[in-house]
Amino acid sequence: RAVIASDNSLYVLSTEASAPATALARYRDGKWTSVPAPSIRSRYLADMAAGRNGAIFIAHMPGRKQNEMAKLTVERYDGTSWSTVGTPDFTANKAFNTVIDVDARNTPWVAYGDVTYGSTNQRISVMYFDGKGWTYAGKQGFTALKTTSRIEGFKIDNAGVPHVLFEAFGDVPGVFQVWAFEKDSWKKKVFVKDWSDYTWPSLNGKPSTLSPNSEYDMAFSRANQLFIS
Repeated sequence: RAVIASDNSLYVLSTEASAPATALARYRDGKWTSVPAPSIRSRYLADMAAGRNGAIFIAHMPGRKQNEMAKLTVERYDGTSWSTVGTPDFTANKAFNTVIDVDARNTPWVAYGDVTYGSTNQRISVMYFDGKGWTYAGKQGFTALKTTSRIEGFKIDNAGVPHVLFEAFGDVPGVFQVWAFEKDSWKKKVFVKDWSDYTWPSLNGKPSTLSPNSEYDMAFSRANQLFIS
């Protein structure tokens, strides 16, 4: 994972899939330096985002075994030292496929697969830090599908609206959805019933498609257009 902080420093987070060690490097003024980082047990359970004043945030599950689901902790690095945002292990239930973003007010948000309904039936939950503690954006497990929802991306657009991208598996295989948090509730923005019924623009003259069981991410342009790759 790579992010550019507000002070124009490039941070690269690299975790080995089979080892607990985490490497965080910073590129600034033409030089790479190593940054002490929280111990992250799996690259599937951590994400990083840039905030204001040169800060970065990492959402992870400290001290867990490889790929083991556990509760979330968010830590902030101010360029010198780390501090925990709110309390550690703040989620009500275990989490998986964690994604973090930071809004214009420097508020961190996390989206994750909420293991409320058993390890084989995750729903998506989104939480943010309100300055005192972590609170849910809308309902916990708002996707409410009778299937597993695998989160793929989470971004806050230029208007400050959080968006979550996920796939659904099980009784509705390969369903691709984007939801937005507007007026205190989640609203479905993009829904693809079947992978074959959505036509994507061509890239370099070649057709492009989304396929199930792949990894995706999302971003917004300055004009607030949504891009998925």
